[in-house]
Amino acid sequence: FVSLYRSIYQFALVIEIGLIHRSIKSVKISVESRFDILVNNAGMAPTGFVETEDGHESTWHANHLGPVLLTELLLPLIEKSDEGRIVMVSSGLHKLVMYARELARRLKERGSQITVNSLHPGSIKTKLGRNFGFHVIVIQTVGQFFMKSCKEGAQTTLYLALSTEVNGESGEYYADCKHAAESANAMDDEACKKLYDYSLRTVGLT
Repeated sequence: FVSLYRSIYQFALVIEIGLIHRSIKSVKISVESRFDILVNNAGMAPTGFVETEDGHESTWHANHLGPVLLTELLLPLIEKSDEGRIVMVSSGLHKLVMYARELARRLKERGSQITVNSLHPGSIKTKLGRNFGFHVIVIQTVGQFFMKSCKEGAQTTLYLALSTEVNGESGEYYADCKHAAESANAMDDEACKKLYDYSLRTVGLT
């Protein structure tokens, strides 16, 4: 399933929309045939309001707009794959779930074989909240005994990216390697469409 030409690109906490555009150009030059699997797993949690050079709030920019732009720009390469898969790792707010559902609907409507699914990895022992102050550090220290390891937290992502059990499934939401319930907003088709259109306008694709 994985292309003979393996290229791994990490777009972590991208600050400029233009940087993503330039990075995608290098991807298109480097990948000779196709892009089989795209996993979007960006995440940041600043302690206060930080504005990017593009004028966006940094968390919204890195956690939503960056993955959206990256996905849209890579679609031509993913469509060259026989079974292209897009996996969106989402927070509990489900904005990327909404984007994934609408993208899946549009791809299916035009006859594309690309599948798009989203997931929540669960509570994982990471350093994401390291800048939130002493009380959060205490909570994380206590909570680490109940949290997943990074390896455990990656299982649903790997499942959606590689398992034959989800062949052909698209527009679905998973947790712990099984179907899970989306939020009310994520189940609202009109809200998903509006967020999708707004996201593309914001990153300059429409």
